[in-house]
This record gives sequence, structure tokens and C-alpha cells, in this order.
Amino acid sequence: MSDPGALYVDKPNVQKDCVLDSLDIATIGVSQPQNVETHQTSPQEVEISWEEPIQDGGAQIQYYRIFVNDKENLYQTLSINTPDKKTFYKLKVPQTMWGKDYTVTV
Repeated sequence: MSDPGALYVDKPNVQKDCVLDSLDIATIGVSQPQNVETHQTSPQEVEISWEEPIQDGGAQIQYYRIFVNDKENLYQTLSINTPDKKTFYKLKVPQTMWGKDYTVTV
């Protein structure tokens, strides 16, 4: 991740971003990843880990999407697509996040 500031986007729209059917007729039953944990490894880096979802909807997981937002909703949500299906990610913490409380969702 060369420029974490470039990853700021609008908050996710569940209907648009998470529905896998292009016609919005049906969804595929995919449960959320389990036991999401964060560990600050340095002031500039946080390691995020999780377990695979219980239900994968019958399809192989190709990547995960991570959402990071401040607890007060003052800033835009940081949205990251992981490069693969590994169940951990090292987040380079943007300087604007230093010293603030954030929520991480996978």
C-alpha cells in the first residue's frame, strides 16, 4: 500500500457493494468472517486477522474487503480489498488515524 490516503472512499453501500447478483434478484449466502482481531505492531502499522466465514456460499473466497472507520464518523471510511484470500492484513496506518479510535470490519 503505497498511498493509504488514496484509499479513502464513501461509506459502503450494502445493497450496492455486497450483493453478488448483478440484477439484485438474489444474494449468495456468505457469512461474515469470524473473530476479527487487531494488534498494533508499531505506531505506523496494525495487523488485522480473522477466521474464514462459516458459509462461503459455495464459492471459493478470492479476497476480503476491510472497512476502517473512526468511531465518531467524522472522516470517510477507509476501504481496502486484500490482494488474496489470506486471513490477515498489515495496515499501514495513515497519519490522520494516529491517536484515534477506529472500528475495523472484514
